[in-house]
Amino acid sequence: MSTSTSNLRNAPGCSRSMISIETRSDFELEPDAPAFEKPVLKPRRPRLTLTALQGNDLIKATTSLHKDFGASIQAMSKISIIFEVVRAWMKNLDVQIQRLKKSKADRLNSKVGKLINHLQQEYETWSLIQKLYEERARGTTKEMPFTEKINPKFLVNEEAYVMQIVRSDSSLQEMYDIIQWLENNFKKYGEPNVNEKDSNLGSTSTATSQEQIEKVSKNAYHYIRTGRFVQGIDYIAKSGNMAKAEELNGHKLTYLCKVNTITGEERRVGIIMGRKFINAQSGSQSATPDPEIQMRGNPQRDVWKSTTWKKCESKQMSKYELAINGALCGHLGAMLDVAQTWEDNLWSFLRASTNTITERRLRAACTQNLQKPLPKLYWSQALPFEECLRLVDAISPAVPPDTFDGLIRNIQKYVLLNKVEDLVEYLREALPQILEACDDPLLNGHVARFLSHLMLFLLIAGLADDSELLDICITKQINVLVDNGYFQEIPYYIDKLSDTLRIPNVVRYVKADKPLRSDEIELFLKACHDNKLNVLGIAKAVLDKMEEEQDDFSLENLNWIIYCLKLHNNLLEVVYEFLHFIMSMSRKYLTLGKISNVQDLFGQVDREHFGQMAQDFPGALDALLREYDWYQTYLVAEDSLEQWKTALSQQPTIGELRVPNIGTLAGKRAFEKQRKDNEVLQLKWEQLAKIKLDISIANFFAVLSFPSGSLCESGDATNEAELIAVGAVRHVIIQKVVHALLDLMQDKNYNAKMQELADILFDDELDIFRAFKPSEIGNIFKLLSKYI
Repeated sequence: MSTSTSNLRNAPGCSRSMISIETRSDFELEPDAPAFEKPVLKPRRPRLTLTALQGNDLIKATTSLHKDFGASIQAMSKISIIFEVVRAWMKNLDVQIQRLKKSKADRLNSKVGKLINHLQQEYETWSLIQKLYEERARGTTKEMPFTEKINPKFLVNEEAYVMQIVRSDSSLQEMYDIIQWLENNFKKYGEPNVNEKDSNLGSTSTATSQEQIEKVSKNAYHYIRTGRFVQGIDYIAKSGNMAKAEELNGHKLTYLCKVNTITGEERRVGIIMGRKFINAQSGSQSATPDPEIQMRGNPQRDVWKSTTWKKCESKQMSKYELAINGALCGHLGAMLDVAQTWEDNLWSFLRASTNTITERRLRAACTQNLQKPLPKLYWSQALPFEECLRLVDAISPAVPPDTFDGLIRNIQKYVLLNKVEDLVEYLREALPQILEACDDPLLNGHVARFLSHLMLFLLIAGLADDSELLDICITKQINVLVDNGYFQEIPYYIDKLSDTLRIPNVVRYVKADKPLRSDEIELFLKACHDNKLNVLGIAKAVLDKMEEEQDDFSLENLNWIIYCLKLHNNLLEVVYEFLHFIMSMSRKYLTLGKISNVQDLFGQVDREHFGQMAQDFPGALDALLREYDWYQTYLVAEDSLEQWKTALSQQPTIGELRVPNIGTLAGKRAFEKQRKDNEVLQLKWEQLAKIKLDISIANFFAVLSFPSGSLCESGDATNEAELIAVGAVRHVIIQKVVHALLDLMQDKNYNAKMQELADILFDDELDIFRAFKPSEIGNIFKLLSKYI
């Protein structure tokens, strides 16, 4: 894979200097960083400030993501850091999202709001891909069986047990990872609306206070939904409802006791919640308790869970209070009652399922079965992820698969299920509609960028290799780069196209109406070579384009192939393509009768050098050189014909002889000298014309008597179109040669030459008559019969 990048500048809106060999990157790469070591890529601080961008300028600034994504993936020194590239992409997206959110533009029913939604969903999708596939790609996680034996009276440090259980089951670990991903995504809704009025509500009972209490519960649930359980319960405590907060803390408290060394009595001195020690009397917090304090565990956890479950079933609290209790004890229904989105539903199912699975394994590890029993409904929630997702889809509103929202939903689902083949199949079917779903060019461009880099990620990570789908996405991305003027990124993406599309996507930036100078052609091809593109194939395609689109083909275009001699590793192949193009253009010109154009083309051919190469590589250039030699023979004949015509036009003008004193002896002598001079001048002209005529006739006969039948077997036998073209040129030349000979020889006492011409025409091997229509053959025979 090519990691270098070139600066393509000769496209619409750019200067004519085509290629710069500069390499750019918007993040720094630490050399020789080991795989999966963080951080490897260090995103640079964005140069664009919010104060400088507002409105449409701010929206347009998001197009820099096209450059940022390209720079990140091009700077990837090895495949193993692809996930660092994904993290860099996420950083780039987050920068643009935060800029848009901080802008003064109206986000409701506006382009800004739609753009934020697009970029946010893309960010979340990349986050999911990075979180799950990086762990899957490691291949180092080994399931460690959970073999601990727990005294049910002292469930000391229950959280550590749960962590061990999760690590013992990779599928359970992935469910927890997905929960964390869903919780992080929920943060996009911002922080809850908290103010001082929310404090000290626990002792009031007015209607207004009830509304405030409901608000507190909703805000607390917001913290819970984002995975910040401690902060949510702490928020309830700060609102004045300490009893409620302590009740909720019962799901994970570890009680701490201090033993009286004299009486042996134990006194509760605080609790451990997470890593914090909370003093039972003062409520103050510290990092570590007194070393004399002993942990007594949370022996009431089963009672707490059973009681909390019953509260959720009774539904005697507000829906958000129920949801908080449900999230802590694993009550699915209580969580679903406040779920509003597909993500909320999935989070609820996974919270309930993981709660039940870990509870079952904790109880199985206890040495005595002293736990409070839980209802069957609770235990029925232990569902595998695939079943959770199926049930979530069943209760969630459907999203059209050919919309952007449908695209994101389906990609996320296939990533969650680790079904890459199904993802590729879905994209094959829905991609055309998805790419056209956004009527706004800017949004459409971001969709193309996302999909093209998604396909590149799947390819680089070894997850999927669908060249047809990749071609569609990359071609669309190249169009987006062109539209936004990011030409320096284009060569990298062209390199990812299949061979059939790679060259056309390069050639499209070469304009026939603005041909490049010789030095620009050399720079362009060098950049293509540096990006490991097929420079000879590109040169051939450019010449074909110039031949088709230029009214007057310039010989400067031949530099496209000539400069390949320095870059291509097969000299013979370059020479062959050069000579092949010369012959192709010559056929076109000869058919149109443009002899001078053919002469100009042949002036670029070093026949001696090519002939030496033909000897060094027998058979490689023979057919083309033979065709070249026949055309050259014909050009010589045409040139000699022009010389004869020029000689005829130079006939001396001899006027009436006028000599003074003609009657005198001196006058007679002068008259006679002038007469003889005129006769000599006329004779020399006639002799010169005769010589030119004989040479021309001989040259035209040389065309017909060319070895092996006047090119009747030339051309690439595997290329039908080329054989037809060669045959067409042969017919044109033979017709012109035969008619030229007949015109030159008739009425000039060339009977022997006429006989020779007849013999050539009657030669079956030469097959000359095939070039004429039957009526023309009859006229030729009629003329020849006068002289034979």
